[in-house]
Order: sequence, then structure tokens, then C-alpha cells
Amino acid sequence: MSERVLTLLIAISLFSNLGTYAFATNTSVETENTFEITEKFVADSDYYVTSDSNGDSIIILSNTQSLPFNRLERVLSEKTVVAVLPSDEQEKEEIISNIENLTRGSGTNTEDGWFYGSSVYLTSTISYTTATNVGATFIAITGVTINALVNSGTSISSMSLAMGQCGMTENSGYTQTQTKTYNAKTVRSFTPPTSWQPVLRWDYATAVGAHLTCTVSRLGGSSTFTLYNSIS
Repeated sequence: MSERVLTLLIAISLFSNLGTYAFATNTSVETENTFEITEKFVADSDYYVTSDSNGDSIIILSNTQSLPFNRLERVLSEKTVVAVLPSDEQEKEEIISNIENLTRGSGTNTEDGWFYGSSVYLTSTISYTTATNVGATFIAITGVTINALVNSGTSISSMSLAMGQCGMTENSGYTQTQTKTYNAKTVRSFTPPTSWQPVLRWDYATAVGAHLTCTVSRLGGSSTFTLYNSIS
């Protein structure tokens, strides 16, 4: 697989001016063009701080996007690299603060399903936040809501929600103790403990989610089943 690499070098006074244009020189076959730094570009980018030969700070933004597959050119992605040149250390901190504010995100993930011969319908929605720092994205659960609908003749005997947020934290190393089980028979909304730390997203050792286990009964028997909702 080959990549077209588009490299931009810009100097700006305040990064909050996201309408700044920069002349771009492609390292392969592109001609010169202009590029506009947008909030979406920053939010989708990884960044890190380095220094030039004089010791001055340079903030690097790197954004890779998939392209339509071209069998002749074998171009599958395009990587745009932007070098931001702060005028001093105070401006560097302001720029980094703006980047980090834009790279914080939030979202929800919902799972649902029918169980026990379509007698029970369960839903689970996880709300979460993400923050990207030096190219690494961390994720944290902010809340979980559930719902359970049962057909006539079926009743819920017990229901519990197991919430977990385990993995590599930013400051305290790996944790597998951020788990908690809640009685969910009558409660429908849950929040994690405030002591839980965000964990690295998409890491092989990361497990973030909330699993709803329900036991129901009706004439002739009972059954226990689990609705799984994982976000990392």
C-alpha cells in the first residue's frame, strides 16, 4: 500500500483563528495548493510537540483519511501533516489548549435485543467521553441507561448491571479494578464512581462496557440472559 503525503508548513499567531490558509507542497506528485485548517481537521488529528534545530517548539498535527481505492495508483489513504510554529511558550500553551479542547468528544452506544422467546426486550445505552492527548485517545463512561419490557405473563425476578472501565490509564498505569455491579431491577439510570480514570481506547487490554443480566420467570420455568454492550 502506498500513501500520498501532503505536508503543510504554516506560521500562525493564534490557533483560535481556524480559517488560516497555508501553502502546501506535496512530497509526491501534487501541485501547490491551499489548505484551510478547520475545527474538524483538528478534532480528527493526532498531535505531538517537538523542537527545531534552534530549540523552538513545533506542534505537529497529523491527519490520515481513507481515499476511494484506485487500482492503478494504489492510493488508499492520504496523510496531511501540519507544522504549527508558535511565537513563544505562552502561545504554545494556548495552541495546545485549543487542540485538546477540539479533540475532546462524546458519544453513545446502544444495544438491544429480544430474549426468552421474544417475551423480554432489553435496551442499554452507554454515554461516554473521549480525549486525545499526544496521539493517544482515552475513553470514559459518563452514564448508562437501561430499559426492560416484558410481555404479559412474564415477570422480572432480578436484574443487574455490571459496568467496567479497565485498561491503561494516562497517569496510573494499568487498572482492572474499575468495575461495579448495580441492582437494576427498579433503577434505570447509572453513573460510574467519580474515582474512575479514563483508559486508553482501542488497546488490546482495554475493556469498557456495561452488561445487563436479567432473570425472568413465567408459568413453567425461568431463564437468565445477558445483553452485552461494549464500547472498546
